[in-house]
Amino acid sequence: MSQYKMSRQSKQFGSYKNCFHRLFYRLKPSLEKYEQLVLKGRVLRPHYAYALLSAAKEAVLLGYQKISVVEFGCAGGSGLIDLEYISHEISQVLDIQFEIFGFDTGGGMPTSTDYRDLLYMWSEGEYKMDKGKLQKKLHHANLVIGDVKDTVPSFFNKFNPAHLGVILIDVDYYTSTKNCLKILDHDSSLYMPRVFVYLDDTFGTSKFTGELLAVNEYNQSNEKRKISIQSLLAEKNVLNVEELDFFRKEVLSLALL
Repeated sequence: MSQYKMSRQSKQFGSYKNCFHRLFYRLKPSLEKYEQLVLKGRVLRPHYAYALLSAAKEAVLLGYQKISVVEFGCAGGSGLIDLEYISHEISQVLDIQFEIFGFDTGGGMPTSTDYRDLLYMWSEGEYKMDKGKLQKKLHHANLVIGDVKDTVPSFFNKFNPAHLGVILIDVDYYTSTKNCLKILDHDSSLYMPRVFVYLDDTFGTSKFTGELLAVNEYNQSNEKRKISIQSLLAEKNVLNVEELDFFRKEVLSLALL
């Protein structure tokens, strides 16, 4: 039996029907079958799984043995626990390994007075982390604690990660998202040719506020690196009607030229 377990959050919100599909898959796993589970929203956090699987397939074709995955905004750590679980499942059907890094302040949402951070939706101190409790549940994921404006600039020098292939952003604020995207300001040799970027909080925002504003500003300030939307209704698939109440998710791909 695998040492990797899904998070308590995923157990709580996952459907019995999807659980059955995953159990049936384990009788004879394969890349093709796992890909269908992802595309039909049968796996945990299908938006995460889609990004990891897409990056992993490209990495294998390019001859990489390992890639890095970064999650910004970990809070209680359910996302990191599920990332370990998902990456393990992908490694069973593809010859690829994952390094996982979780960035978080550790103390919840930081102070902000910037209206572009949508302060009527978020507030200081929300989503605090119990670092000690979370650390006991993780197998190999690395926690990077501190404000992203301080931790992102030194990330590559401090950790020397494998080629970065996936970035998952759930920091809510425009200002924090803008600082997260600075992880893409380094030499292209540190990344896969295409990096898959997921933004959690585009719902209810616009190109003038929140995460979408940070993306628009990133694109305007970078001539040869652009983030473009690759629409994915991973949790609203017509074959998965019992989960139609989930928000629409966006997976964005970054082309590094």
